[in-house]
Amino acid sequence: MKWNKLFTLIFVSLFWACSDDDKTAGGTTEDAGIIADLNVAGVAQKGPFVKGSAVTVQGIDCKTMELTGERFESTVKSDKGDYDVSSINLSSPCAVFEVSGYYLNEVTGVKSADKITLRTITNLKDRKNVNVNVLTHLEYDRVMYLVTVNKMLLADAKKQAEKEALATFGIDDGAAYKVQTFEDLNMFEKSEGGAALLAVSVIMQGDESTEELAKRLEKFAYDFAEDGEWNDGKAKKEIAEWAATATENGKLDTIRKNVESMNGGNKVAAFETYVSAVIPDSVENPRSSSSSVKKSSSSGFDWSLSKEAYLNQSVKYDSIVDARDGNVYKTVKIGNQTWMAENLNYADSTQTPSLLGNNWCYEDDPQKCKVVGRLYSWTAAIDSVKLASNDTKADAPQECGMFKQCTLPYQLQGICPDGYHLPDTTEWSILLASIGEKNHYGDLLKSQIGWDYGEYADEYGFSVIYAGDRYRDGTYSYGRMSSDFWTAEQYQGNDGALAHTYNMVAITSSFKDCGKYVRCVKNEIVPQTQSSLPVCKTATEDNCEYGSLTDARDGQTYRTVKIGEQTWMAENLNYADSTQTPSLLNRNWCYGNNPENCKTYGRLYSWTAAIDSVKLSQDPDDPLDCGYGKRCFLWGRVQGICPEGYHLPDTTEWSTLVAAVGGWNNAGKVLKSQVGWPYFKGSDDYGFSALAGGIRHHNKDFEAIDGSTYFWASTEKTSENTAQVYSIHIGNNRINSFVDGYKDNGYSIRCIKD
Repeated sequence: MKWNKLFTLIFVSLFWACSDDDKTAGGTTEDAGIIADLNVAGVAQKGPFVKGSAVTVQGIDCKTMELTGERFESTVKSDKGDYDVSSINLSSPCAVFEVSGYYLNEVTGVKSADKITLRTITNLKDRKNVNVNVLTHLEYDRVMYLVTVNKMLLADAKKQAEKEALATFGIDDGAAYKVQTFEDLNMFEKSEGGAALLAVSVIMQGDESTEELAKRLEKFAYDFAEDGEWNDGKAKKEIAEWAATATENGKLDTIRKNVESMNGGNKVAAFETYVSAVIPDSVENPRSSSSSVKKSSSSGFDWSLSKEAYLNQSVKYDSIVDARDGNVYKTVKIGNQTWMAENLNYADSTQTPSLLGNNWCYEDDPQKCKVVGRLYSWTAAIDSVKLASNDTKADAPQECGMFKQCTLPYQLQGICPDGYHLPDTTEWSILLASIGEKNHYGDLLKSQIGWDYGEYADEYGFSVIYAGDRYRDGTYSYGRMSSDFWTAEQYQGNDGALAHTYNMVAITSSFKDCGKYVRCVKNEIVPQTQSSLPVCKTATEDNCEYGSLTDARDGQTYRTVKIGEQTWMAENLNYADSTQTPSLLNRNWCYGNNPENCKTYGRLYSWTAAIDSVKLSQDPDDPLDCGYGKRCFLWGRVQGICPEGYHLPDTTEWSTLVAAVGGWNNAGKVLKSQVGWPYFKGSDDYGFSALAGGIRHHNKDFEAIDGSTYFWASTEKTSENTAQVYSIHIGNNRINSFVDGYKDNGYSIRCIKD
């Protein structure tokens, strides 16, 4: 099942307002089956537990939460907290992991004076990795209560407890960005989840001794267990004051150095902004210019200001008039795209029936729509009624909405004004690529005013403002740090995709009936059925601009072709030297394990091989741990296993190619070879010559030779899905944007020139 995507600019907190909380289907049991000879690895962190700390795994009944008496032991292997436990055999898949020992204190930078114990409860049915940390410990008693008293399934109990625990630290319903499950978090990881974990670990530690920290954690767990709230006003005030002082006096800089030293000198995520999330306005916090996290001088959103006040007055804007209602919107050109610099505020449900009951002003106050635009359901944003009536460029009527899957047409107008359309996730990616600052592009898109924390330049004039969102039950939330925008894509039948804007930007998801904002992007000048490039190849003539490339590693020669401003390999890669490139070992295949197929179609590679994960992990300046079940935030050109001077294309480069040859609706046909396609024959108008080389599934089955082909992109999916990345699928005449590909599938590779 796929989810609709929402593009979210990720700023300082983690957000849960519209996360998918559907219950497991009736009749499902979590305690079915046994665990046999399972090896589990993980990391244990308060700060990181030191080498020799005791690790214990105990079996527990998934329903009663009673220990089964099964017990397995191990120890932490290094001062980074890593451990593994071998040959676990359990009568029930649920287990408690407990780690006890000394740890490296993030605040002081030295080993703790006393030992501490942290634990995690988990279901090992589909797990081989379990981390133990402060957040897993804080949720533990709450999870036990929800399962034993409220009779919830463990998975549902953990989801609820995690949401509640984050909310106690100001990481609440302000956006739909999803933190990984707590036992997947690692404070050394450069992710928003890693940043959140490190922040909570730091503020709970404060300047307390290990003994006082243990008492604080124990009191929190006891208080939190029954109602999912932390009601200890004294302790909350203490950590807020500590956070304010640490923010102002530079202590957070020291903590960062301590933690990065523990991590072998490697950088960690921006935890500082999560620390600031626990500082209420009532806590005095001097705004030093040297502080790494500052409250905005605007002290939050001011509804008395006009919408124009939130624009960057030094940027030259254009404007458009929406002919439907006369509303005027500022627009701004960023790179090759033209975006609305304001949120949409269109509400005529007579002219556009999709809007009926599916658009709202924040807190139901019409005056607020004049400042920040309207909140829309995803169904309204795509104009589902119009799609169902076939009054679009779609091939057939599309039934879209809650619990329905549909194929959206290219450049879907939705409820945008004429000449503009609802952007898909690729167009958001192109926007970010135009900005180029991977760790701060969310910050670069924010308005200079209107944010509770931080100071932002808004140098491109995109002027994102935060003004809340609407949950599906009709309640409104205000999360201080981010803003969400619907995209023209979906994840599942009940979820749409969104762009979440924070200090980073992520593509995540939300229920289709939640209320989010809409930013429209200007249509391409060239229709998707017509390329701006002249056709260079027909059935009788071939005038394409070809070249050749010799791979110095093995001497193989490949034809290349120039399409627009890009130069692509016109053949699939067929490199296989696993001695020179260890990433290839057991991660490349000929279709059907027949070497003759490699001569025709090139090789099929896992994504881990395609990016050359071994080489990435050995980078002396920025080593990255990439692969299945991991997210490593690749950025810029990734050579991967491509020949020198070429690299693995990302989604933006694939999108550029598709746009150059006329758009998604016809790209499959014009990129396919004129031969080798028994069905949906290709015209190969530009010499790309894609062959139907098939796929190797992660279950080792080969499929679809002579029927379709898949090409890897270097772009990972969002952090909630570390098993999948983006790929291009060519089968029939149309390419349906980017498809999800399991990292251990075998796909073909086309390299692009640097």
